Amino acid sequence: MAEAHRIESEQEALDVARRFAEQIRPESGNRDRERRLPIDEIEWFSHSGLLGITVPDRDGYLLSGEKFHCTGALFAHWVPVRVTDLDGNRVVAVVNRRSEGLNRIAPPRHAWL
Repeated sequence: MAEAHRIESEQEALDVARRFAEQIRPESGNRDRERRLPIDEIEWFSHSGLLGITVPDRDGYLLSGEKFHCTGALFAHWVPVRVTDLDGNRVVAVVNRRSEGLNRIAPPRHAWL
């Protein structure tokens, strides 16, 4: 798998986001009407570098619990989960898809119909 592009500035992030939007816009309506999964679009987004700017560099925490559903998690490299920290604050943790204990399970085929 090719490495994702590394975005070097805020302006570059905006430019990459605009180009990505322009790239996927022409087919977006058809894809939604036909209920096609955005497999190519997710790959393009993953390699764009935009995912890298949303993950803060922080100390890791041990998470414990269950999450029933997370839209897009099947394709995600990083899965956002809402958690309560030790001080009782509701925060979002971003979990690597390869983390031990994180299981991504495709829904049954009929769920897409």
